Amino acid sequence: AGQGAKPQKNRPAIKPGKETAEQTRDRLNNALQNRDLLKNIGEYDEYQPLEARPIREIRAMFECLISYGYGLEPAPKREPSGLAAIFGLQPQNISRTEKVGSGCYNKLTKGELKLGFPHLDAYGMSRREIAFASMDTYYRRLKRDRKGRAETKQATNMRRSIFVRGPTHVNEQVESQGDADAAARDAVRCLEHAMVVIAGEKNVYRTVVTPSLNKADDDEEIEEDLSPFYRKACVAAYSFVVGSVVDRSLDIIETVFLKEGGIGQTSGSSNAAVLTVPDAYSAAAAGLRMLDGVRMLGPSLAKLCEMSVGDDKTESNTSISAVLCIAIHRTTVKNCARTLENL
Repeated sequence: AGQGAKPQKNRPAIKPGKETAEQTRDRLNNALQNRDLLKNIGEYDEYQPLEARPIREIRAMFECLISYGYGLEPAPKREPSGLAAIFGLQPQNISRTEKVGSGCYNKLTKGELKLGFPHLDAYGMSRREIAFASMDTYYRRLKRDRKGRAETKQATNMRRSIFVRGPTHVNEQVESQGDADAAARDAVRCLEHAMVVIAGEKNVYRTVVTPSLNKADDDEEIEEDLSPFYRKACVAAYSFVVGSVVDRSLDIIETVFLKEGGIGQTSGSSNAAVLTVPDAYSAAAAGLRMLDGVRMLGPSLAKLCEMSVGDDKTESNTSISAVLCIAIHRTTVKNCARTLENL
């Protein structure tokens, strides 16, 4: 409600761009013990530029359109087919369907949302674009800053080599090791940012969608006219939105393994790209750093993605966002093991 309600940015003692793996582990461990993980994340600014009147108007729209309030035809008695695409997925069936670097891991959250309720479809599609853009913009900024620091460091080393002649391959090895560690650090930072974005989307959901459901609970007449699939569709819309954020995080983590981690390289075949011992050591260290971040942040991320349906039939951990959270852990463990095998 205006600038007066805008909290100040957190000012961490250590700059996020220079945080070591040990410092990250200590910070996250302390945050988990104190139960203030979101407050501990250094780069976020919680601010909703919505005043009371627009919020009341949006709530009124959801109350008028609740269930099948948008039409006069009788409510269908069969569950909309679009809900089956959101719930009931298995983590072992989640695999990469999109190209590396495309900004997407799996196409589940890239299709058109069809839940059987047009206003929930519009809500889910619009919020997905905003949440995904927030995550993607943050990652691109980190990548641009990392590239700028690498170019500056390379130029400095070249100027020094003019005056001090030494083996250039040593400098190249040190730079490649630093690139892998920096990429792993930024991947963990993206996972932290994903938690902030999802927490914000949960706040938006509770502000806009939940009041209409609470009113239906209090009014017996509305409760009788309410579709048995409407609550599930509301949770499906939320899961669709936050699932796009988790999917982007999964794509970022695996991209680091594939590019900086040298997963596609080998040390034994002459036909493929050769992986040196220092590069393999750097990739393994970067993989363990990302695994450490996923291990500590994963449970909290999954908890933010869960939303109870309340029908005593649908489990909250079977939604698309919850399954993608499990896929992050499975993929990180698998790829980290491959970096250790390469070493």
